[in-house]
Amino acid sequence: MIEQQHLAKASTTWERFKCQATYAVVPYLWLPITFTKRVVFGRDPYWRQYFFDKWGFVRTLNNNRRPHLLILAISGGEVTQAVSFFKKLRVALPSARVTVVVDSCDAHPYAKTLEGVDQVVHSPWDMLGPVRRFLNRLKPTAIVAIQNCFFPVLLAEASHRGLPILLVNGVMRPEAGDMNYRRTIIMGFYRHLKKIGVREECDREEFINLGVSPEAVKVIGNLKFDLDHIRLTPEERSTYLAELGWGADDPVFVVGSVHLGEEEVILAAYQRARAAAPRLRLLLAPRWQHEVPLIEEVLKAKGIIYQRMTALRDGGPKGVGVVVLDTFGELSRLYGLASVVFIGSSLIPITEQGIGHNIIEPLVHGIPVLFGPHMSLWRNITAELLGIWDGVEVRNAEELGDRVVTILNERAVSQALGERAAAIADANTGVVDRTVAFVTSAVNR
Repeated sequence: MIEQQHLAKASTTWERFKCQATYAVVPYLWLPITFTKRVVFGRDPYWRQYFFDKWGFVRTLNNNRRPHLLILAISGGEVTQAVSFFKKLRVALPSARVTVVVDSCDAHPYAKTLEGVDQVVHSPWDMLGPVRRFLNRLKPTAIVAIQNCFFPVLLAEASHRGLPILLVNGVMRPEAGDMNYRRTIIMGFYRHLKKIGVREECDREEFINLGVSPEAVKVIGNLKFDLDHIRLTPEERSTYLAELGWGADDPVFVVGSVHLGEEEVILAAYQRARAAAPRLRLLLAPRWQHEVPLIEEVLKAKGIIYQRMTALRDGGPKGVGVVVLDTFGELSRLYGLASVVFIGSSLIPITEQGIGHNIIEPLVHGIPVLFGPHMSLWRNITAELLGIWDGVEVRNAEELGDRVVTILNERAVSQALGERAAAIADANTGVVDRTVAFVTSAVNR
């Protein structure tokens, strides 16, 4: 991508200073307020520790196992795609200690439940003081970043200490307009990477164009495809449906990662589709858990009867037509209940470039998938699906509602999309094993 190369060439000492100064001013300006709120008057131990983690005062375990791998899985997406990776890494390196670094309040408690993970901490502010305290306290022997790495200061300090740094599932994102991403490029994060495992050949070419040695970059594949653990058995599917109070033959419309503003379109489409399919159920998952109350306000305003997933599990009435998913880490499995899926964050772009959201998870289940026009990060996959039926891309509530009905009623369309979905997923198996081998070969040297 021309944008990344341009940013890299603009990486003068002055530009790097400006980037870092712009980044650092916010944490320091807010420090008195956040310290008072989180520590002095804070009652929640989670937010107290969050504050200390951000400034590098992480808790350390009485655990001296070696090697000690620091795995940067910053967002919820990186954590959920790495479930099998953590598990198989433990098998490959049984004596290793694994600390996962996140920057998502939703992902933090979920990551702590995963097999193969010893400790979960929040990422430090990417400034020299917090970074040095962070590394001094954790004492890692290697760093592995998943997908992206927005911590050029952390990487530079780790490299200065002689730590091997790897990037796996690497991707050169099209949204270089994002300020955090621009900063990482300008500050040359890629110069500190010992080995880079990327998703596709085009990603490899982009790293090489930035000046990375071709020998250091290898195409491994996309971790998001290797998701056998999310497939539902018939028994698991029946259990979920019973929990929801839905019938085995009820058509289910699952909408994942809904961006604020899309809920109006999706609910209108659901009501339109339900006029033709009265038994249609809707499982709606907001992009962020803190947006659940905002989604509820829209549902109430429209007079739509709904229930939260957590309320169902607490004994709330079952069998309602609309359920709002207010838990983290379940969506990927619940796609397996769907008759048809819509990918949220694709009607309204979440970045200037409109990258969309993860389309792979429903494909693993072999489910027909619809999406909006803003899916630039997944264009290779969406092009394949559009080749089967151009109706998979929708732009408004009328199109979305009508296409849902078409998939429910026309078996040939549904079957063709489902078969293509399964074929796309099956063609990319084995990525976790290759990624584990890539990491262990570097760590064991």
